[in-house]
Amino acid sequence: MKKVLIALFSLFLLSATAFAEGNSNFFIGYTMVNMANVNKTIADWSVDSGFFSTSSKSDVTNSLYGGFEVMFRIVPGIDIGPRVGYIWCLPGSGKGENILFKMDRTYSYSAIPALFGASFTLPIGKSVNISAEAFGGYYFGLANVTSNDTNLLNNISDTYYYNGYGGNFGGEANIKFGMRATKTTTFDITLGYRLANIPRMTVTSCDWSGYTAGDVIENSDNQTMVFDFSGIIAGISLTSEF
Repeated sequence: MKKVLIALFSLFLLSATAFAEGNSNFFIGYTMVNMANVNKTIADWSVDSGFFSTSSKSDVTNSLYGGFEVMFRIVPGIDIGPRVGYIWCLPGSGKGENILFKMDRTYSYSAIPALFGASFTLPIGKSVNISAEAFGGYYFGLANVTSNDTNLLNNISDTYYYNGYGGNFGGEANIKFGMRATKTTTFDITLGYRLANIPRMTVTSCDWSGYTAGDVIENSDNQTMVFDFSGIIAGISLTSEF
């Protein structure tokens, strides 16, 4: 992890010292994720377990994505530079209740992309442009699962949790449609796709039966759980030239 961050920071410094022109871009938007392995585990524990008399679940499918990039011009229309962001998945949940217990689990996941890439911009008239971008790098994944359990016989509640970390290489590509707001500022609409599959995470801290720090997080089939942050990206951004 440290080596990747150092390499990306070195590329950033190289770009900053080599090129004097470019732009900074702040973006925010919506992104889908493909957490099929996670969602099956939620369902197997809650609605499909047969342990509860009443149960419900919500899947991890939608996320918010934000961040910034600093691009440096190498020739007119072509820029290179780093992108850093944050993907926050809207938490999933599993709930169940029977005559003895009431349980409520929350499944929270996020990722930090540290990327480097290039963009090609084509002006369309004086105030409109279209850009194609491609970035690759490393995705740092984080997991947190919390269970609030209540013994209905004595009405005593306990909270259990585990946190996890993992990572993998990936990338994202997008198209931006920009409309100039001022001489140096452009408002953009972005559409793209991310490929970021983290094949496993390990427990970093926990108070959870069956887990200790360093264990690999498993799914409901007792196999390594996969965390796939891949999906469609749609958002808006503000680009400022320098």
